Amino acid sequence: LPLSQFSKALLLLKKKRCLEKLIEQANGQLSNVQHLINDLEFAQVEVQVFNGLKAGNQALKELHQLMSLEDVEKILDDTAESIAYQKVCDILICGFYDRNLMDRFRWCSDEVEHHGFGGSGGVDEESLVIQQTGIRLYDGPERTTFDHGVIKLTTHRLIWARSDAYDTSFLALPLAAVLSVRVEEGGGLVRGRTPKVVLRLLTSAALVNALASLPNALPWTNRWLADNGDRKAADHNQRKSTYASVPQSSENYIKIGFTRTGHRDFERALKEVLEAKVWAAAAVPTRPNNSSRSYGSVGIGAIEKQQAARIVRTDKSLEEAFEDLNKLMSRAREMVALSRTLANKSRASKGSEMTTNETAELRAAMLSMGVMDELDLSDSRNTNPTMQGASSTVGAVSSSSCSSFHTQLAHQLSDLLTPLLTGQNGSIGLGCVDLASAYCRLNRARGMQLVSPEDLLRSCYLLDHEKLPIRLKRFPSGLMVLQLASENESETLKSTTTLIEQHSSLTADELARIAGVPLLLARERLLAVEEAGLVCRDDSLAGLRFYPNRFVTET
Repeated sequence: LPLSQFSKALLLLKKKRCLEKLIEQANGQLSNVQHLINDLEFAQVEVQVFNGLKAGNQALKELHQLMSLEDVEKILDDTAESIAYQKVCDILICGFYDRNLMDRFRWCSDEVEHHGFGGSGGVDEESLVIQQTGIRLYDGPERTTFDHGVIKLTTHRLIWARSDAYDTSFLALPLAAVLSVRVEEGGGLVRGRTPKVVLRLLTSAALVNALASLPNALPWTNRWLADNGDRKAADHNQRKSTYASVPQSSENYIKIGFTRTGHRDFERALKEVLEAKVWAAAAVPTRPNNSSRSYGSVGIGAIEKQQAARIVRTDKSLEEAFEDLNKLMSRAREMVALSRTLANKSRASKGSEMTTNETAELRAAMLSMGVMDELDLSDSRNTNPTMQGASSTVGAVSSSSCSSFHTQLAHQLSDLLTPLLTGQNGSIGLGCVDLASAYCRLNRARGMQLVSPEDLLRSCYLLDHEKLPIRLKRFPSGLMVLQLASENESETLKSTTTLIEQHSSLTADELARIAGVPLLLARERLLAVEEAGLVCRDDSLAGLRFYPNRFVTET
């Protein structure tokens, strides 16, 4: 090129490089803005969660202040009666049918003890082996409406019943239909799957053949043998028949979900019964004066069975009461108005406010459940200087001002976060996590048993007192984090400075991505390193960026 054009080309080349550099900087700034927007959206969601839980916690406090224990018990009794009455209405209206359940089951209306006990001790004598509560049934992979029931394993059948004293309908499955048994373990940290026992079954036709080929006709086999496959006639007569067939299913296996564990014991007992095959054994003739006759239905055996049945009914009543209490707590906001009305009626009937004993009893019940009134909260704040914001680190807390609920919650929080803070895989980073992330992780791990932000904060104040491996720390800006008790502040500053030197300069967003920490925590660390004099800041239109302090490193 001529000399005049060469200088012009060189100028254009420099201009192009400058534009490319500006475009690259603009892309970097857009990326930073996008990350900031994402962090702001997540922070807004966290704020909404906090506000919702605070409102619910306040409603619960008002509810506990206005309602007495007698009022709560009365509401629970009324709720239980209403639920039972509604279930009875459902049974009468729709026949209590589920169109997705397997056709190997049959309806029956009698308990195990009401049939098959001839006193001969033979194969027709059916006895109870094990019983579990909190059972739901699955038609293959699909969940059915048969939930919160009781399953009974006998020597001949599986019997499922509702956990309802008003319901006398039962589902029965012959053990002759079971081909194999295996267990599906529950899993997952957040609302993990319930463990299940999976039963692979014979087809409906094969089950009929198996029951027909038994050496002895059992009293209940006619409920399966009488079904000739005419589904239309069966459905038409299902309301009139005492023992009805459940509609046909295309699955060859069922699942039994155990919401309250016990699946291992049930699996072991089921395998033992399947190996024994009592239903397939030949009848052994007995003599009139045989001393081995069964005493299961008379004498001491009958008394023991009555006591066991009474215990089971009591357990069912307690379980239903706690389930109703959980539902009541979930709708606490709607119950505040009702609680005020009940409190006014109670005071009007007594002619005065609640007595000192009633107030003390209500407060003790609230403390046992982790709910504290305003007086207790003010006392505990006065005894704990960290709750007044007087220091940046948490000191010792008097155990007399805190309930056992918060102590147990502190141990749960430590067990949950310690592996995350110390592990190599999945570590949050550099041994600490902000309190908002810890709150979300704790509530995800607890499933439906959520805790309020106040309860979490109170449990964090107890970490140091309980000598747990994590501690609560407050930054000068007000950000609170949970970190390992073994965390060395100087080592953290040194590692952050090393990262800045390795990358020449870093922003809060870049440090968050490199170290794997939240953006707010990364900013606090950079500010702490700057306060220590190890780095310098450059606050420009491109954002806040930190550089190594050459005055310290090169002098």
